[in-house]
Amino acid sequence: MASTILLGSGDVQKIKSTIIDKVTNQGISNELIYEIERGSLESPVYLLVFEKYYFRNGSRTSLTVLISKNEETIIVDVTANAGIGLLNRYSLGAETHFVNIATDGLMPLGFKVVSSL
Repeated sequence: MASTILLGSGDVQKIKSTIIDKVTNQGISNELIYEIERGSLESPVYLLVFEKYYFRNGSRTSLTVLISKNEETIIVDVTANAGIGLLNRYSLGAETHFVNIATDGLMPLGFKVVSSL
């Protein structure tokens, strides 16, 4: 498992769109499989779930992104998990790569990493 928390500011819709575009355009098997919007106009919360299929070994990686706004601060939690068959914790670094795809798109927007596993 890999996880990163970022803090920044800006337009929440732009942040969400940036993440979706960056992740889905980074590979032919990357897809947004689930999206939820909750909260209010002042404090929106988005949950995005992506999946990537690795043809070479038949495994999948799941990426979960939680975007929330607290006053003027936008918090983005990004977590990925990967595995091969019964070896659910054996991934050769695929989850770290998937997390980096999502977070790299936020750095030019002024986001800073506050925690990373």
